[in-house]
Amino acid sequence: MPAMSVSVKPSVYIGLEEAVSNSGFTKSKIVEMALERYLAELKEDAEDLSMAQKIATEIDNGTMKTYPAEDIYRELGLL
Repeated sequence: MPAMSVSVKPSVYIGLEEAVSNSGFTKSKIVEMALERYLAELKEDAEDLSMAQKIATEIDNGTMKTYPAEDIYRELGLL
């Protein structure tokens, strides 16, 4: 398994040590799990941005119609 070395602020290191004490996981496992979650969030954010840009382009091109929220609320009986 590849290894790496990182430097963190003292407060982060203390938090990591507390997490080790409370969870029973090793420092490596906690960092690995945290990094996996962070990378998954980055990927999801990139996918969300891509979708938002696609939708914005479709709205700008007139290929996607938008509706005022007030019309939708009225149709649903919320107004």
